[in-house]
Order: sequence, then structure tokens, then C-alpha cells
Amino acid sequence: MFRNQIKIALRNLWKNKAISIINITGLSFGMTCFFLVLLYCYHEINYDQFHPDKDRIYQVKYQITLAEEINQARIPPTIGPQLVDYFPEIESAARFYGRSISVEVPETDAQFEMDHVYFADSNATEVFTFDFLKGTANHPLYEPKAVVLSDETALQLFGTTDVIGKTLRLAGIDGFHVVSVVRAWPDNAHMEFSMLLPYEAMVDVEPEAAQNVTRYVLENNWIATHSYTYVLLRPNQDPAWVNERFKDFILEKGDERFREKQTFSLLPVTAIHLDTVDGEPKPSANTNYLYLFFTVGLLTLLIACINFINLSTANSMARAKEVGVRKVLGAQRSLLVSQFLGESVLISFIAFILSMALTFLALPTLNFLTGLEISFFDQSPVLFAFYFGVFLLAGLLAGSYPAFYVTRFQAVNILRDSLNLGQKPGGSWLRRSLITLQFLAAIGFIAGSVVCYLQLEYLRSQPLGFDKDLIVNLPLNSGNNINAVFRPGDATQRQKMN
Repeated sequence: MFRNQIKIALRNLWKNKAISIINITGLSFGMTCFFLVLLYCYHEINYDQFHPDKDRIYQVKYQITLAEEINQARIPPTIGPQLVDYFPEIESAARFYGRSISVEVPETDAQFEMDHVYFADSNATEVFTFDFLKGTANHPLYEPKAVVLSDETALQLFGTTDVIGKTLRLAGIDGFHVVSVVRAWPDNAHMEFSMLLPYEAMVDVEPEAAQNVTRYVLENNWIATHSYTYVLLRPNQDPAWVNERFKDFILEKGDERFREKQTFSLLPVTAIHLDTVDGEPKPSANTNYLYLFFTVGLLTLLIACINFINLSTANSMARAKEVGVRKVLGAQRSLLVSQFLGESVLISFIAFILSMALTFLALPTLNFLTGLEISFFDQSPVLFAFYFGVFLLAGLLAGSYPAFYVTRFQAVNILRDSLNLGQKPGGSWLRRSLITLQFLAAIGFIAGSVVCYLQLEYLRSQPLGFDKDLIVNLPLNSGNNINAVFRPGDATQRQKMN
């Protein structure tokens, strides 16, 4: 029976090739747009999910009111070491301070300007999860000049990950050596690191004249934003209780000049990317934009589904006599219903397979436009189950009208042409409503696109207010001077700057 229904469905698809091609093409493109938007939104709301203890890891947020209220992800550096002693709920705490730094490989004399270099406390590996590929995994940052490289950085500097014991010169300082190589965190981590250095080494890489100032800031600064600080709570501890006790912590440990102006709080690591605190390692996502993107993707899919439903409904009117003949020959209504639904689901399934291929092909373009590294295959099974549900729902919705509406009439009425199904109030109202909804969505898309285009053209046509050819960005952290910034052939630019 099932095989026979498949044969009939394929025969009807072939018989109505034009409608079938339109349905499959429109539905596949609608699904592709929706799946791409879904991949992007899913990526954005699932940051830092790869840590096994993600439910116990929190970032310490900082708020201080001076001339204005400041909300920062970075906190004064003196606070981190005191948290474990003061709060029994906290199992471990670690500070991270990020900057760029000049790196030289002595054995090849190769020089690099490395971004995303983090100075971290030795117990950073207790708070976060690192996948160690080479070297020691037991507190690798205990040594004063130890270096932990990501596998990507190891390949960039040495061309291999077998680099344990290799030496590096950082900011002109010798003696740093590689002790571990770890796998780089995935793209949907709120922090990206190229290498990790001991927190105390922050003083060593500063110019000699600035070392005392840096050391004083690390030991005595209770106000300036400086380091990202993370804590690992003990199992079954309530972060709200820690937030409440921060008031007592400030009164007891803090600088008396600012006790009434400072507050601290814990933010779950999985919520960092969607939070609005300033100064995070990566730009935060705007939840309003995510809702907007999802709505646009859903409306695109809805327009495609409405096309599918309308064409299926119109085609069902032409097949009314087929229904009558099959009823006369003894076909039960349940069989006819399953036939119509099966044909719609088959069309939806073909469109689904095509949309999966289109999504795979279009994903590199999406990654290029967004600057992300979304993988098609490295997705949650829940997401693929959602894809499956979309095609199944689209097929059932499109087939439900002809399946349950057309098949309910008596065979004798259909064969006598006493039924004008296309003018039945129910069917006419449904089609008019769907077409109206489709046009409203299309008009909204067109109007929004035109407005965005005109706004962008307006921005491009306006003067910047400065000569962009005379503005450069100097990486002061690495100690580079103007002669190091420009290539030897950039004499014109160097002359302008001089």
C-alpha cells in the first residue's frame, strides 16, 4: 500500500511538473534562508557551552559611579586574589589581562605582532576547560616565564605543534619558553586567546621605567578597570548569595574613598555574549537584532510556505474529479487524506534535501559576512531535529487543506459537477487571507530593503570630517615606533607623518 502511494505521488509530481518545480524551488529557497538565519542565531545564543562546568563559572562584573555610572566587565586587579579567601562559596578564581605584544622566534628571527595575548593567574586551568595537546596540563602557568600556546599560534610561529621547550622573545625580553600547547577555543567562546602568560609576567614585559607603576597598580588599585576576573563556584552554591555579600566585601576590604560608589556582581559565563556590559573581550550580541533576524527568516519561510499552500490548494481543485472517481471505486477517505498529505510531504522533503545542500554551499558566504566560523556539521542534534520538523510541518500544512477539505464531499456531487470547490466560502477565504499575508510580508521586506539601501548610500555620500589617508593606528603596547609601522617602501606615508 505504501509503495503504491509513493508511485501515485511521483506520478502526480511528474504530471504537474511546472507546479512541482515552482513548489520545490520556492520552498527550498525559503528553507535555506531560514536555516541560515537559524544557524546564525543558534551560534550567537550558545556561547561558552563547551565548558563542562559552565553552570558554575561566573564573570565578576564591576559598577562604579563617579561623574557617571560605569558598567564594566573588567575589575580592579587587587580583587581577584581575595575572593577565594573571603567567599567560601567560591572554589577558585582567576584573572585575565589581554593585550597585544611583539613576539620574536630566536631560532628563525621571525617577528610577529600577536593579538589576544592574555596574562592569566596560574589557576586559570582550574576555572576554565583547556584541551592540552602537548606539554604539562598541571598548572602550566606556575613558572614565571612559561608560555601556553594555542595550536593555531604554534603553527603560525613554528609551523608545528611540537614546540615544547622552544624559546620566545616577548616585547624584547628573552627567556620565555613554551610549556604547553592547547586546542584553541571554538569560535563561540566569549574570549579568544593566542597565548597565555603568567599574570606576574605583565610587569616583566613593560619598559623598565613603567615596571614600578605596573607593579603598584596590580597590588594597590581598587578603582580602575583592569582585568577580567572569573570564579568557579562550589557545587550547588547560589550566586545571588555571593552578590549580596559583595556589599560586606567592599566595606571590609575596599578603599574607603569609593566604598559607597562601587558594586560587584556575578554574571554566568554562558550569558556574557548576550549581556550589555562594556569592555568584554569580544563584542556582545544584540538580542533585539537576533529577534529581528529570526523574524525575517521566519517570514521568508512563511512566504514560501504560503506559495506552496496556495498552489497545492489550486491544484487540488483540478483533482476533484480524481477524488470522486477513486471514491466510486471504493477508496476510503482516510486513504485519500494520506495520499494528499504524502504528496505534500514528499515535495517538502525534496525541497528540504535541496535546502540542506544550498545551506552548506551558502554557509561560507555567511561566515565571510559575519566574521564567524559556523560549521554546518558541528551542530547540536536538537538543531537538526528542528530542521526535520520544519520540512514535516510545511508538508503537512500544505497538504492539510486538500486532504481534509476536498475529500469530505460526496462522490456523486463531485462527478455531477454540482460542486464548485474553488468558490466555496471556506477555501476562498483561506486563499485570500494567505495571499494578503504574503503581500504584507513582501511589502515590508521591500520597504525595509529600500530604506536600508538609501540610508547606507546617504552615509557613503557624506564627508567623514577628516582625511582618512593621514590617520594611522599605532600599536603602542608592543613598543613599535613609526619606522616599524611602515614598510620600507612607504616613504610617502612616513613623510606625511613627519
